[in-house]
Amino acid sequence: MRIGDLAEATGATPRALRHYEAAGLSPQPENPTATATTPPRPSPGSTTSATS
Repeated sequence: MRIGDLAEATGATPRALRHYEAAGLSPQPENPTATATTPPRPSPGSTTSATS
């Protein structure tokens, strides 16, 4: 299921669902081959750099 489909089915926003996912509050997908359609966004104030 895609994040937009889940958001529509639950009445939550995709942003809220991503927040819950990042906080570890949502379960992992049952399908081990399932992948996210977009990469996770860095948290605000993150100090990671794209260059190494």
